[in-house]
Amino acid sequence: QTCALPILLPAYNDYVAKSQTSEPFTLMEGTKTAVAEACQVAGSCTGAVTTTNFQTAVGKYSSVAAPSADGQVVATMYAAASGVNTGIANATFTITPVLGSASVVWSCASSLTGTPGAKFIPKACS
Repeated sequence: QTCALPILLPAYNDYVAKSQTSEPFTLMEGTKTAVAEACQVAGSCTGAVTTTNFQTAVGKYSSVAAPSADGQVVATMYAAASGVNTGIANATFTITPVLGSASVVWSCASSLTGTPGAKFIPKACS
């Protein structure tokens, strides 16, 4: 009789990390809406955002800073000591708005790169 624990534990840890990296994108949704509106009203995202209207969003695994004047939003995963999976601890996700002809399109960059980091990047940032 063999034990499946050595096989299942890494898969479970990956699942936990992926679920934790989804949190900052949920926290950013309200900010994205307000930034998109500011970009559309100004006709450009450059300097369009009044940053004093925003507060930091705080979650269980991450926090999201107020956007820059150009609408860029940065989310930071907490340290591993806070219960964040070690594969994603202290990682950052940065979303940047670009005003298109009809709407704002968001690009995303992550500090998670290489192996194993890249596998934890959520679809919202791919």
